[in-house]
Amino acid sequence: MISIPSERARTKAPFYHLLGEFPAALEEYRFVLEHNPDDWGALMGAFDALLPSTASSQPSDPPLVSSAEVESGVPGARALIQDMKTWRDSNPKWSRVRGPGLAEVELARRMMLLQSCREGLSLEGMGEGESGEAEAAWGLGRA
Repeated sequence: MISIPSERARTKAPFYHLLGEFPAALEEYRFVLEHNPDDWGALMGAFDALLPSTASSQPSDPPLVSSAEVESGVPGARALIQDMKTWRDSNPKWSRVRGPGLAEVELARRMMLLQSCREGLSLEGMGEGESGEAEAAWGLGRA
C-alpha cells in the first residue's frame, strides 16, 4: 500500500516539473519510487527531470541537447536505476518488481534518442547496423 506522503510527493512532482524546477521534481519522484519502484509514471517523470530533452512532452522537432544534460543526466539516471534495484532487493515483497529492468530499457531508448539528436539523425528508418553503432557509442552493448 502506498503511504500518504508518497501520494503527496506524486502530486507535487508534476507541478515542480511544470515550473522548470527539475531538481525538486526529481526529489519528489525519487521519494515515490523508493516506496514503489514499479511506479511507471514516477519513473518517466524522474527521467524527464534528468533528461528534459527526451521528455515525451517535447515538440516533434528534434530538441537541442546540451552536453551538460548528457554529462549529468545520464549518470543520474543510472544512479536512480541502481537505487531502484537496491530498494527492490531490500524488500522481500518486491522480488518480482519489474521497474528497475524496464527503467534500463527506457534509459537505453532515451540515450539513443539523445545520440540521434546530437548527430542530427532520426531513429525512424535506422537500420540494424546503425542502431548497433549508436549502442556502441553509448556503451549499451547487447547482453
